[in-house]
Amino acid sequence: MTNLQAQLKADQVTVVDSQSALQAANEAVAAKQAVVDQAQATLKQAQGRLESLQAALNTQEIALMMDKRNETTKTQTVNALQARIADLKALLASYQNAGTNLAAAQAAQQTRQAQERALQEVENQVQGVRQTSSAVTLSKVLNKQAPAKTTERQLPQTGNDEGLLVSALGMVLMVMVTAFGIQKRKED
Repeated sequence: MTNLQAQLKADQVTVVDSQSALQAANEAVAAKQAVVDQAQATLKQAQGRLESLQAALNTQEIALMMDKRNETTKTQTVNALQARIADLKALLASYQNAGTNLAAAQAAQQTRQAQERALQEVENQVQGVRQTSSAVTLSKVLNKQAPAKTTERQLPQTGNDEGLLVSALGMVLMVMVTAFGIQKRKED
């Protein structure tokens, strides 16, 4: 039995060695499992951090998009306000020039009124000349109907009626030329 005992001892040593190797392998597996578990925990944390960062990035992108939209709105508002300012400046300039324009219009109105008064005066003169002409004509008619009585002291006068008529006609002609000149200037 010595042989068998030696074999048994060798097998026992092999079993103890195998158990030690198994235990060492189990410990190595446990250590590696701990590393894997740690790596999985780290991976899980990293994934959580990545999701958090992705959400923050999405929030930032939305905020940036809103800022761009707000910037566009602000630019449009600024452009609209600048256009309104330009309109108001033009209106202000118009109001500032209103005094000058009003003075020019008043001067033009005064000139027109003066021309109308001059025209009225000319028309009055024409009317006066017509009345004078009618009176002269009436006087002539009356003078022809009733011959003038001459006395020894008074000599008959000739040519006075014709001179008066020529003067009256000249006056009428002058008034009419003046009236047409004013009328022509008024139309221009």
